[in-house]
Amino acid sequence: MKSKMKKKTIFCYKGFVMKAISFSIDDGNLPMDEKLMQILRPYGIRGTFNLTNTEKLSPEQYRAFYAGHGIANHCKGHPMVFVPGKEYKFSPEALTEENADESLLYPTADPRVFHMYPYRWRTYTDRETYYAFSEESREALLSVFGESAVKDFVWPHGQQADPALHEMLKKRYRSIRKTGSLLDTTGFSLPTDLHAWTYNAVHDNLLSAAALYEAYPDDGELKLFCFGVHSVDYEKSGRWEDLRLFGERMGNRPEKYWYAPIGEIFDYKEAVEAVTVSEDRIENPTDTEIYMLLDGERITLMPHSALRI
Repeated sequence: MKSKMKKKTIFCYKGFVMKAISFSIDDGNLPMDEKLMQILRPYGIRGTFNLTNTEKLSPEQYRAFYAGHGIANHCKGHPMVFVPGKEYKFSPEALTEENADESLLYPTADPRVFHMYPYRWRTYTDRETYYAFSEESREALLSVFGESAVKDFVWPHGQQADPALHEMLKKRYRSIRKTGSLLDTTGFSLPTDLHAWTYNAVHDNLLSAAALYEAYPDDGELKLFCFGVHSVDYEKSGRWEDLRLFGERMGNRPEKYWYAPIGEIFDYKEAVEAVTVSEDRIENPTDTEIYMLLDGERITLMPHSALRI
C-alpha cells in the first residue's frame, strides 16, 4: 500500500500573490507627505507614515489626511539618546551665534534635553527621558488613530546605540525599524527579526531597486519591497518624477503585488506563522483570512477554521 504524500503548501498574500509593496516615511511633513500620497494614490500604493506628534491638525483631520495608510510611532522630539560610556561636553549657556561650538551640547527650554550645533533639530537626552517621550507620542497616536498606530516604532536617526533602551522598546512594540537600505541582500525576504528591520530602497535608488524586485524569481516564500525614508527627500533631490515612474511601473498590478501598510503586512506575517500544518490538517487559529496554494490549488482558510487534507 502506498503511503499518503503530504500536499505541498505555499502561503500567499491576499490575492494569492507572493510579493508585497509598501513604504515607511518618517517625520510627518504634512505638505511633502500630501504630495507623495497624491502621486502614489492613482496607482493604489499604500504604506506607513511614522509620526513624531499629532499637534498640527485636529484628530479628525489627521485621520482623514492619512486615510488608507498606516501610522507608526517615531517618538516625540525626534531625539538622540546619550550613548552609554561616551563623554559629552555641555555648554552652561544656550546656543548663540557667538558661542556656537560643534564640540558642545547646548541647553534647551527643557532641562532634560540638549541640542547640537549646527544641527539644532538634533536633540539629545537620557534613556529615561527618551522612553518617556516615546510614551507621550504613543499615547497621542493611540488617541487619534487607535491601537493599530502603536504596534510599531521607528528609530529617529536610525538604530541608536543604547541596548538597554532597545530592550525597553522591544517590550512595548511589535516591530522596530532602523535606518539603512537593504537593497536585495536578503532576497527581499520578510524580516526575521521585527525589532531590527529596515527598508530596501530610498529616493535615489528607488527605480533600480524596484527593477530588481520585479525580476526577482518566485521561490515560494513571501517577499517584501519597502522604500523610505522621508517625503521631503524627493523635493530636495528633485526626484518626484522617479516616484511617479515607480507608481506607473509597480502600481495597479493586484495580480502580482499586494499593496499594504507595513503594520498590515506584519499582522499577516504573524497570522501565517500561527497556522499549523500536519499530515492531514491545516488549522488557522487567528482572526485573519489566510491565502494559500495547496498542490497548486487556491485555498482561503477562514479565521478560526481548519481544513482536512
